[in-house]
This record gives sequence, structure tokens and C-alpha cells, in this order.
Amino acid sequence: MGQFDLVPQVLEEIGVHRVLHGIAQRPGKPMWFGTSSEGRCVFALPGNPVSAYTCLHRYVLPALDHASGMTARPRIRAALAGPVAFKPRLARLLPVRISSGPHAELLATPCAVGSSGDFAGLVDTDGFVELAAETADFHAGYVAPYWSWA
Repeated sequence: MGQFDLVPQVLEEIGVHRVLHGIAQRPGKPMWFGTSSEGRCVFALPGNPVSAYTCLHRYVLPALDHASGMTARPRIRAALAGPVAFKPRLARLLPVRISSGPHAELLATPCAVGSSGDFAGLVDTDGFVELAAETADFHAGYVAPYWSWA
């Protein structure tokens, strides 16, 4: 979404109608979505690799599944293995490692990733949990939607 992000302007110049530009989440805030005059969906992913990869899994792959007639995958939820706190301005798509708890529940252990440009930081993660922007503190055991990389 910086001054050198020319993709939205070019897409609009070639007739792609902007539906949204910017999502209240981190990482991935600059994502762009529109439709062509023929009704085709156009996604423009953010430039940082962690942002792009997260948005791919959160929005693009489910849209492709839907467009190809696949039945929606059931939403998996995981419990946080430890507390998480962040300032609640944007939703947080938090990289996690998944394990099994004592009652066979999925546990999501938050993993520190340097920045949205640190793609190598995702190596030891299995996916991410989606934490709402309205809450600042999430206790261990909090159940959140989980999105797998695989």
C-alpha cells in the first residue's frame, strides 16, 4: 500500500473493478480484490512474503476451492497453548506450531516471526490462528480458527 504499489492503479486502468483494498489484519493488510468486467475474481496479494502466503491460504485458496465446486472444508479450530497479547487495532494472523493436548485437542503454540518479510521464519510453523482485533489479551486455552499451510 506504499507509494510504489502500482498494481491497484494498473488493475483499475485495465478495467478491473476494485471491491476492496486493505484488510484490517496483520500481516496482509494491503491485499486487493476486484472483479473483471467478465465477472472473474482478481486477487492482488501483498508484497511481503509472509503477508502474501497468509492471504493466499486465508482468502485465495478457499475462493479457488469454491469456484471449482469443491465442498467447503470444515473450519478447524485450535486452542492457544499459551497466552497472547497484542494491541487490538487489527486482527492478527498468528503463525503457530500445532500439537496434540492431553485430551486429543489441537494446541496452537505461537511462533515468533521477525516481520512480514521474514519468510524463513515460517519454516517451523504449521499454519496460523486468526485472532480478532477487538480483544487485546487471549488466554491459554482460547479457541481460535486455525488455517493450515498444507
